Amino acid sequence: MSSLLSLRASAAYTTHDLTGVCINLQVNNVTIKVHENQISKFAYLYELVKKARLANPQGDTLTICVQGGNELVPDFLNTFKILNTSPIDKSDNFGTDILVSAARIADAYKHPALRTFCIKRLEGLSMNSMERLRIGRALDLKSWKERAYEELIEQDEIITKADALTLRVDAYWKITSEREARSREVLERYKRVLFVSSSNNPSHTAPSSLKTTSLLPESRTSSTVHDLIGACINLQVNTIVIKTHEYQISNFAYMHDLVKNTRLVNAQINPLTICVTGGNELVSDFLNTFKILNTSSIDQPDNFDADTLVSAARVSASYKYPALRAFCIERLEGLRPSSMERLRIGRALDLKSWEERACQELVKREEIITKEEALQLKIDAYWQITSERETRIRQKLRNMAQCFAISSLF
Repeated sequence: MSSLLSLRASAAYTTHDLTGVCINLQVNNVTIKVHENQISKFAYLYELVKKARLANPQGDTLTICVQGGNELVPDFLNTFKILNTSPIDKSDNFGTDILVSAARIADAYKHPALRTFCIKRLEGLSMNSMERLRIGRALDLKSWKERAYEELIEQDEIITKADALTLRVDAYWKITSEREARSREVLERYKRVLFVSSSNNPSHTAPSSLKTTSLLPESRTSSTVHDLIGACINLQVNTIVIKTHEYQISNFAYMHDLVKNTRLVNAQINPLTICVTGGNELVSDFLNTFKILNTSSIDQPDNFDADTLVSAARVSASYKYPALRAFCIERLEGLRPSSMERLRIGRALDLKSWEERACQELVKREEIITKEEALQLKIDAYWQITSERETRIRQKLRNMAQCFAISSLF
């Protein structure tokens, strides 16, 4: 009898530990209490547990720590929503955010099976192209991003400004360029069919590209003092002194007042010194301005370049010389700038009409907008231009389709 009791006692105390120790998982400044078995398949976390156990082999609670960005805590909490769901529940309602969080954690802390599970579930969800792109970027899934781009290229609706901002310039340029190329290909097919049917070859001459004038400042080596035909005014621009005559700056209302105020302080001093300060381009802008001011009207110069004229227009606006600004803008117009050059000048001089005209020229241009142009335009202007270009092409396609339908009757 006693031996039977001893056998029963021994059997009663056989233990199968299905949980392991309790783990305090410290994520940034938040602690998540979990069982060891819940994190044992994360190779990275499992190694942390092993090290913690070596330091405290008898402890029934171990603490491990991980650090990361602001999204790390919600990512872990979302991950445990999946890990704590039993297969018996047959839960198929994990949302996108939960699956993306768990896939990120699985990737960072080495649980390949969980990442595969999450991506498979995400693939089964119904989502639009922008959501697919967001997930592709979040999880670095190149195939998802490429599929999203292709869907956006093929969609009938014009891409919204909100989507363009989300895409950012590089991706938006890639998509809109391909959309336009495909639309133009369809348009050309219509034209070829109509040509065959009517034996009338429509002529088309692409607009000639105009020479662009760079607005980038030339490389200059400036000495400390620029002596321009004697001196009665020392015009100090930032740390540079430009010696000039009073009459050369008297038409700038702002500087005329500076000279008057300086003379009131010391009527006998000669030369007078006045100071202006500004950005890095101010010195070169003033030096360019004096190229114009030092030119006699007898010379009737027509060779001021865009850099010189833009500089002088900026200085004349800041220091109040309206006639000089008007002169510069008139001369700039005479240079017949390209659309992108017109846009750069319009932005540099805050000429809204120039910006609007440049955008309209780009809307009507036959050539697709290049990536370099898209980057210079920036996303707002680029979206406006590409949307109008696409609208115009769609109208041409509708008109061509109508012509094709009519010609097929004969």
